[in-house]
Amino acid sequence: MVRPLSVLALCAVCFATVGAQTRLDLDQALRLARENNGTIRAAWLDIEGARSRVRQNRAAFFPTITPDAGYRYQRQESFTGLRSTFKSDDAFAGIAASWRLLDSGQRQLGVAGSSASLTAQELSSLQTLRTTLTEVHVRYFEVLRARKLVEVSKSTVARAQEVLKQVQARIRVKDMAEKEELQAKADVLNAEVSLLSSQNRVETAEAELKAIIGWDSSQELPDLADVPDFPSESQLETLDQLVAFGLANRPDLQSREASLKSLGYSLKRSQLEAGPTYTVDANFERRFGPSPTETSNLTAMVSMPLFDGNRSREAANEIRLNVMATESELKQLRRDAQASIESTYKTLTQNRQRLRAAKLAFDAAKLNYEAAEGAFSKGAADLIAVITAQVSLVTAESNLVEASYDTY
Repeated sequence: MVRPLSVLALCAVCFATVGAQTRLDLDQALRLARENNGTIRAAWLDIEGARSRVRQNRAAFFPTITPDAGYRYQRQESFTGLRSTFKSDDAFAGIAASWRLLDSGQRQLGVAGSSASLTAQELSSLQTLRTTLTEVHVRYFEVLRARKLVEVSKSTVARAQEVLKQVQARIRVKDMAEKEELQAKADVLNAEVSLLSSQNRVETAEAELKAIIGWDSSQELPDLADVPDFPSESQLETLDQLVAFGLANRPDLQSREASLKSLGYSLKRSQLEAGPTYTVDANFERRFGPSPTETSNLTAMVSMPLFDGNRSREAANEIRLNVMATESELKQLRRDAQASIESTYKTLTQNRQRLRAAKLAFDAAKLNYEAAEGAFSKGAADLIAVITAQVSLVTAESNLVEASYDTY
């Protein structure tokens, strides 16, 4: 009985450990995305496909050896004159080998082009990883933002209900007209509607986060760990430094440059094939059986497309135009990248200014509401003053939440 009890105890510990994992932090979300996201998985498979193309082109430098074996049965009947039947059967086997010893450079260009394509694919996949993980950041903070706004909405409902209670109490002692209760009830209902909208925003944000990190849609997301405050503005590098770093290191730009290099090799190969080319091939074949044979030859050949309707030249021209188009796209991509960096930098600095202003506005609105609510409870202020202060506080709270998470 000792071993079964030990197993049960171990299982209990394991289940307790799983159950204890009730929080999901940003690093865990990023790890789940790397492991489960289909876009990231497809990007890595694209790299493996590009590696296979490199190996295919390198294989052209090696000999090809092809063994074969078989069995043949033949039956032939003749109906002219005396009827006769002829039957034969035999087994055969052989081996053939071929090896291209020299060529005009097509194989080297093929390997160089596929290697450049591999580099382009690796950088493109890195860009895919970068953009996907950035989206994980965005959706993670969107869930935090949405949940925080739910808290704001709940606080608004609680404040509106408290004001309603005070209004009803003053009506009972004939200190306020009964019609004032209608406005207070409307404020409670409006606050409850805003709460429902905030809760719906949470559900939408959680569904989007689940999708990108590969979380089971049937399971609830745990609590998300909040993150520390964003670094102060003094820790930011200058815009010129960020632009220079981004243009030098962005994988999407580097991938397009590698693609341009690969197209250059394809253009050279196409231009080469449009003119005179040469090959030197060695071949060997051995047949086994009752009458074995052996054949070997060395073939040197020079060829040139004397007339093909300009197909070869137009093929080279097509690739040349593709090179020019890619160069133009790369130039525009650099402009767009610089504009994106500048826009993001300016947005970040403005968001930090918004955050400082939002904190001051929240502190002021909170003090104003407390003063208005206190005065109202003592009969020294009317309902309009409380409602105005409450609207100002809700706006300040919402602005503070939005500005806080926009800084990330």
